Amino acid sequence: MISEGISELFNIPRSFMLDMALIVILTLIFCVSTYFGLEKGLKRLANINTYLFLALSAFVLLAGPTLFIISRFTDSVGVLLQNFFRMSFYTDSVANSGFPEAWTIFYWAWWFACAPYIGIFVAKISKGNYKTSHFC
Repeated sequence: MISEGISELFNIPRSFMLDMALIVILTLIFCVSTYFGLEKGLKRLANINTYLFLALSAFVLLAGPTLFIISRFTDSVGVLLQNFFRMSFYTDSVANSGFPEAWTIFYWAWWFACAPYIGIFVAKISKGNYKTSHFC
């Protein structure tokens, strides 16, 4: 996806070399941040990602259709609040396509199975007891 985005943005052909260059760059970023540990490497990487997200969000909000974005956001939150329970328990019992059951139950089961591990990981990271190993 990244190489396709770069190809579209900069009008360069997508190639195997572009894919390999991206893999090498991303692997180096991962290795350097892992080598420096949580406090130096991963914390800085997370902070950079946060600032990039805020900058991109501000750019899209200011350079894009601002009124449409704000009105659509407000409308979407209202629709979610209005239809939350109906959408949460919708099973398509009339058409019997099977999609809502499979999709919803799969993700509910995935979150129920992974939530304790994710919670423990986040708690250990927050407390500072998580030991990183050097992968590279």
